[in-house]
Amino acid sequence: MEELGAVFELTAPIGYEHRGRGPMTADYVAYHAAERPEAVAVVSDGRSVSYAELDRDIRKFAGAVHELGVVPGGSVAIGCNDFYVELLLLLACERLGAASASLGSREGSSALPLLASVSLVLSEHTDPPGATKRHHAITPAWVRSILDRAAIDDLPAPGTTPEDIVRIGRTSGTTGDSKQLAFRRRQRDARIHGQVWGARITGDSRCLAAVPFGVNSQYVFAMGALRCGATLISDKRIEVAQAIAAHAITHVVLLPIHVRIILDSLPPGFEKPADLTIISIGAPLSEALRERTMARLASRVCDLYGTQEVGNIAWRTSAGTGGIATIWPGVQVQLVDDADAPLPMGQAGRLRVKAGYMAEGYLDDPEATRRKFRNGWFYTDDVAVLRGPNRLQIIGRGDDLLNIGGGKIAPGALEDLVLRTVGAKDAGVCAIRNRDEIEEIWIAVSGCPIADPELLQRLKQALVHLQIGTFRVMRLPQLPRNASGKIKRDELKAAIMEAAGRSAG
Repeated sequence: MEELGAVFELTAPIGYEHRGRGPMTADYVAYHAAERPEAVAVVSDGRSVSYAELDRDIRKFAGAVHELGVVPGGSVAIGCNDFYVELLLLLACERLGAASASLGSREGSSALPLLASVSLVLSEHTDPPGATKRHHAITPAWVRSILDRAAIDDLPAPGTTPEDIVRIGRTSGTTGDSKQLAFRRRQRDARIHGQVWGARITGDSRCLAAVPFGVNSQYVFAMGALRCGATLISDKRIEVAQAIAAHAITHVVLLPIHVRIILDSLPPGFEKPADLTIISIGAPLSEALRERTMARLASRVCDLYGTQEVGNIAWRTSAGTGGIATIWPGVQVQLVDDADAPLPMGQAGRLRVKAGYMAEGYLDDPEATRRKFRNGWFYTDDVAVLRGPNRLQIIGRGDDLLNIGGGKIAPGALEDLVLRTVGAKDAGVCAIRNRDEIEEIWIAVSGCPIADPELLQRLKQALVHLQIGTFRVMRLPQLPRNASGKIKRDELKAAIMEAAGRSAG
């Protein structure tokens, strides 16, 4: 195989991507309702709903949403804190051929671009000032009136095609303002079937919804669970670890920061679940955190690397791989230099990706679309290395890499080493210019149980082989992270400098 500019692609498993007129999630629910009507489809805060009941409720909500003027090709933004009601609204919109989008309960002006672009907003809360589209309040009385009505059997069935827009997602805003993405039916369905296949979800699975539907992986996970005939569970009355134990959970999607919080809160006598798969998304899962997770909580950890724009790119399910992941079926990757020239295997470069289920661009940012989507490729902001056929190592975000003495160092690798060395609850690494305009490495730790002299000695011994020169250590109450659990490097630098200034004073 020629190494220079190598492109690797695996054939997708059977059923992974629909290319024809595929059924909707409600059609799968209707099938399970006929085949096994008493099987539990949803458990919401202790209330169990069978597949027969879920099928009836979808038809009730589809009728109510249809009465609000939602038609095929429309779009609806949904903001609801009741898990079951939100799920029904999402399924009703799909049943009517309308695209859905999810609103967070505490969103303010950041939601304005979405609110201005959709046909209807359904939410429990008042829209931020400036929202111009139609709004219908989700009130307890409205929900009761829907559930009390008869299910509608003769709603017009929209003609479905692979090119229908069925979902509107938004980027996390890590690299700037959040941007909107439209997902076609074929793209959304491919992601659903891929998640089911990779996570090994079956009709016997018990899937915990622990993060909001606004996180696209959670939306995909939930739709996949229902299509398989699994049980989808949400229990906001108790902590996630308690829910995992109380409901015999077999699958859950979590952010690394959530995994860390759960592990830190486990009581000493917590009994490890017999069979739990954790799908970790949003940020790399450190090896130290993976080891703790496997020891105390999970039997399988799927560390997913992906983007909203592309979906799944690669994931890692085994320990001790040095951060090397397996490229996802149906995905092509290339590493390129600053001139877009493909690089040989083993050489670090900017990662660009191509997949049949990736988005085609941003709905609200043509300049970013031109810059990031080029010649059929999506250009990530990550630096990576191909370590073999279908084996990908993510080094880190290009603008996060530490430039020390002309060498590039990934902060994530240092943070993992620090966590493993000193037993801190959290660690962050950044480079800050000193008075001589020389970049120095600063290591911030929080929740570190050992005293300063031992802390410094352990770090010196652990880092000596990396030849990073001198480094400084700062204790912080907590590290700044975004909603996905990624460290906010600029805020980390500011916090370190402020703490250093207080110390000097």
